[in-house]
Amino acid sequence: MLALLRGAGVPDRAAAIAGDLFGLYIGAYAFEESLGLVSPTGEDLPPHEVIAMLRSYYGSLPALQFPNTLAVLDEMFSGDADDRFEFAWTFSSAASPPRWSDSGEVE
Repeated sequence: MLALLRGAGVPDRAAAIAGDLFGLYIGAYAFEESLGLVSPTGEDLPPHEVIAMLRSYYGSLPALQFPNTLAVLDEMFSGDADDRFEFAWTFSSAASPPRWSDSGEVE
């Protein structure tokens, strides 16, 4: 990855920090996946029931206070963990690249 970033002209400091950021994201993702899906009630429920419970809760929020949450409710609960990982990876790599000064600081 460092070769890719440095080859694209990313200054060394920024390339090193970006590598750290990607590593942290992958580690956090793996850790969260290892926890499994725990029911808010403490019961031993299958994942689809926990997700239905959470979706129901968010769907019950008052529309005047949470219009954006309710507008994207279906999207919040669509896809699986792999879909979300792929989206996050694509999103972070497709974002506008920062501009760096000659010293490697983000402008």
